[in-house]
Amino acid sequence: MGFRRRRFGSTRRPARPPVEPITTVRKGKRGKCDACHGYIEVGDTYVKLKLGKRYATPCPTCTLQPKTSRRFHTACVPTDLNAAMHFDPNAWAARHTYATPPPTTQAAPPPKPKGYGELCLDSLVVLEAALVAKARERGLTEEMKTAFKTYQGIKARVLRPGTAAEGEVATSLAIQRLVKLVFN
Repeated sequence: MGFRRRRFGSTRRPARPPVEPITTVRKGKRGKCDACHGYIEVGDTYVKLKLGKRYATPCPTCTLQPKTSRRFHTACVPTDLNAAMHFDPNAWAARHTYATPPPTTQAAPPPKPKGYGELCLDSLVVLEAALVAKARERGLTEEMKTAFKTYQGIKARVLRPGTAAEGEVATSLAIQRLVKLVFN
């Protein structure tokens, strides 16, 4: 039987302090105390201050880089552990406050459905493409040239009408002309 992790419920660990003091015995070779710069001999008891990984971000205003770990003799441990690690908890909390949700990227609003006029202009574009394809396949006749020239004049009225009514009439005439050109 294996150990199964609980998926629901309050299994969260309590929050750790930013600077954690660890008392241990020196092994291997001797090291230096960060306060008095004296040696910590092999076998001596010393205190290692460790700054949590998430707190080790540099300050954006003064570019002060916090220390991730420092060693002290048991007699040399400073009273203010945060200051010893170059860590300001108030500044860190101000930079990492999530009282308001973090800014999210704004998604574009969904496209609005096209209106009557836009759909009419789209149909003109599609019918023009069909006319060009027909002219490539079957060739261009004089009849098609004159009808297309007339259509271009009507299309100019569609794109820049004098009044709204004139634009609607020109649009319906242009669509009728193109339908005749494409399907005849």
